[in-house]
Amino acid sequence: MARGGGLVRIAAFQSSCVTLVPELVTRLRHRHPGVRVTVTQAEPADARRMVRAGEADLGVLCNWAGDVLPEGEATMLRTELMTDRRCVLMREDDPLASNSTVDLGDLASYRWVMEGFRDRSLAACTNLGFQPSIAATVDDVIAIQALVASGLGISLVSEMALRTHLAPGLVRRPPRD
Repeated sequence: MARGGGLVRIAAFQSSCVTLVPELVTRLRHRHPGVRVTVTQAEPADARRMVRAGEADLGVLCNWAGDVLPEGEATMLRTELMTDRRCVLMREDDPLASNSTVDLGDLASYRWVMEGFRDRSLAACTNLGFQPSIAATVDDVIAIQALVASGLGISLVSEMALRTHLAPGLVRRPPRD
């Protein structure tokens, strides 16, 4: 980084843009006041591509536990920031909301509000012997919460995505399985 300042280009996935990235930008600007920062919201695959192509200097990425690093990523400097997990998002008046955890199998008859990137969620349901009835596909966490609050369905959402805001009338419960 140049002594008098410079530009740091960050590519980061949506929920990190409302949790980790603002803190990162604040710290960076405090320690290096001359630095300019740009942020581009990008899903991890796109952020990886942007870093490899020199279009971003820093990528906030996520990897699923047990996954092999994507091709070309082993040479990147990596720093683990945190562990995040999915949780079931449901209305507080749902009969399962009183449980401290929820068995995904108990949600087989529910309608689901799912993100566009849902391979892992679908695989978890399939492994339990059911295909979720998808009522909506939405990638914005506020929209997901609004649809769940309306009673359209339940959702699986990362805890990090719910850290800054949980809509009134909703609860999150970790899945047992």
